[in-house]
Amino acid sequence: MMKKKIIYSGVFVSVISVFLLFYAAKHQYFWTTIGSPLYKDKVNKYAGEYKFDPLFVMAIMKTESNFQKKAKSHKGALGLMQLLPSTAEEVAMELSIENYSTEDLHDPETNIRIGFHYLSKLREKYGEDTLAVLAAYNAGMQRVAEWKDGELPLSIENIKFPETRNFVKNVMSNYERLQSIRKIRNLFINESPST
Repeated sequence: MMKKKIIYSGVFVSVISVFLLFYAAKHQYFWTTIGSPLYKDKVNKYAGEYKFDPLFVMAIMKTESNFQKKAKSHKGALGLMQLLPSTAEEVAMELSIENYSTEDLHDPETNIRIGFHYLSKLREKYGEDTLAVLAAYNAGMQRVAEWKDGELPLSIENIKFPETRNFVKNVMSNYERLQSIRKIRNLFINESPST
């Protein structure tokens, strides 16, 4: 008798879980809540151009600004990707953005474009060392040079700033979550994994 109750409970929980996953996969509210469709077109556009997984950049945006285009940090970083005005100005010049001003960092298109370009510069410097790319994005290349042990990939333990260490951990955690959600979504919606 007890075994039957356990089996029925397991079946019930499984059915409810599948229903909830199906509901979540089909409803825009769910995806808006986790941020996936927000700025999706802009992120996909630059992800293709710069050859990044769009979810990686969405994870940075989630960690940095929680998708708030008017976000401003205590250090003065602005917008979705929390770019410092000095860094953004340098990148805007490289991109030949006409009439660029710091206020443009509140424009999602501009912020995302500059953020992607800056990330691509970091990836060019650090290659596939994702932790170094993220640490440099948060704390700067000079700090990463101090933390890296020769040519070895940067490890979490070598990141000396707690804020940067937490940033890297949070981005990677958000990235893993978004990848899991993409897999679940693809079970129910016929889309390729890159969207």
